[in-house]
Amino acid sequence: MSHVGNSQSQHKINRSLIFNYLLRHGPSYKTQVAEALSISLPAISRVFDSLYAAGFIEEDGIRRSPNGRSVPYYRVAIKNGFIIGADLLKKKLAVRLLGADHYVRIQELMYNPSDIADGLQQSILSAVDTLIAEGRLKSLDDLKAVCIGSPGIVDSETGEIRNAVFHRELNHVNVKPALEAVLRKPILVDNVVKLSAFAEYRNIEETKKKNILCIDLGFEIGVGIIIDGHVFRGMDCTAGEIGFTRTGYDEDEPISTLYAKTHSFVWLCEKADQQLNIKSPYNDYSFKDESLKAVITLFEYAMNGNEVARSIILEYVKRLAVFINNLYVVLDPDTIFLSGDICVVPGTQEYIIDPLRDALSRISYFKPPEIRVSEYGTNSALIGACDNAFDTYIKTEFPYFLC
Repeated sequence: MSHVGNSQSQHKINRSLIFNYLLRHGPSYKTQVAEALSISLPAISRVFDSLYAAGFIEEDGIRRSPNGRSVPYYRVAIKNGFIIGADLLKKKLAVRLLGADHYVRIQELMYNPSDIADGLQQSILSAVDTLIAEGRLKSLDDLKAVCIGSPGIVDSETGEIRNAVFHRELNHVNVKPALEAVLRKPILVDNVVKLSAFAEYRNIEETKKKNILCIDLGFEIGVGIIIDGHVFRGMDCTAGEIGFTRTGYDEDEPISTLYAKTHSFVWLCEKADQQLNIKSPYNDYSFKDESLKAVITLFEYAMNGNEVARSIILEYVKRLAVFINNLYVVLDPDTIFLSGDICVVPGTQEYIIDPLRDALSRISYFKPPEIRVSEYGTNSALIGACDNAFDTYIKTEFPYFLC
């Protein structure tokens, strides 16, 4: 029995080592992997057969090896199952199939603030039932992992939303235990902007870029920080809560009114209302789509030649440049991404990105950072949630790897 147990354990370890080798090094042939990992060729063949049968790898054509022999190469190609991502801020749910077509279904997420866990559960089950009816999924049993993004300060270890400043219904909510009890799969919870940063990092083609910032710019503002390829959360998970930064000392200003005055769209709405009578229904920081329309209207004024609108936006850009310069000096990132509502505002390139680069070049002592607009737009946190769920599934399935 001891021999059987050891044999099974060794096969599991070999399976994990081989999969992670293929994941890291790309298409490879059996002898190459055997020599790299110092595993016997028969053991390598058994693992390759099991990975192939389970839908974790596939053949990648016949090629000549360095010794001149024609051999089949294999690559990672996960074909079975699906993962789910959710964004509580944008109220969206995404189901990503792990098949060859990487099909993703995005739909509205419906939940009652009095029972968010139940709303999430029903939304997930409804989405899965729809895909089963369409023939895209077999059953809920093929679910591998779920990741939920939330605004506010989130403890990713416990799953608790500690403090969602402008979403009080989320304060101290923890959907992780209830969903794990029903779905019996790994349930992850993290801050939406940190997930956005994770999505941008995963999408970078330049392998040398290990340090990035992702600024979610809209009626709320936060930064996702990636340092050396890892999400940085800080001691109390507050890293990146930049809406609370100050650019001057004013002890008389109530902390409750500090948030987002300089860096978020709130400032734009206030100025547009005061100077152009562009009304925004925001109140007590309860932002709705109608408030975004006011910002879009402001930018449309600017695009039509209104000098007051242009001056408002330029002043906003200058304030943003001061804040980004300070971030850059402290963290020295490779790239800064802008994501969130800014991605759906017309004229972003002309009135935000280009002037922002110019403003940074004027005030920064060092070479200004590269600034990009997210390709994912308002879905960046949703994509990041799916990526995080997928990575967790892989690490759970294949926990062993060589450094």
